[in-house]
Amino acid sequence: MRPPHVRWRFRATRRYRFYVQARGAKVAKKGETLEVFVEDAKVQAVRLIDVSQLVLMGQVYVTTPTLHELMSREIPISWHSFGGWFLGHTIGTGHKNVELRTAQYRASFDPQKCLRLARGLVIAKIQNQRTLLRRNWKRDTPPEI
Repeated sequence: MRPPHVRWRFRATRRYRFYVQARGAKVAKKGETLEVFVEDAKVQAVRLIDVSQLVLMGQVYVTTPTLHELMSREIPISWHSFGGWFLGHTIGTGHKNVELRTAQYRASFDPQKCLRLARGLVIAKIQNQRTLLRRNWKRDTPPEI
């Protein structure tokens, strides 16, 4: 039998992606913590404020109160098969800031704001493609970019 595996992945925000991939594990909320149980034995606990995302691999059970709490805190849950194939996300409805939505809608009619946004997106895409090309270069010398 494969040993239970629960791990953390550090993020720059000082919050963590919390991975659970123990077969038959149960993720439950107790107060301000998430607890992971395997065969009714607690194997890990983490504070909710330290979690940026919950990543579930394989047959992992999440209680309804846990789902509600994660969605209300806008902490996404990623569901994967045991082999790592992505199946889907569970996320909350997001913030309901009407003023922000109204400002975004108004900005969509301003050609200058749209142009600034489009330029920023194109610049980011080019920079990311350059990074990917350099990272995945297979020859002895890096490409001249």
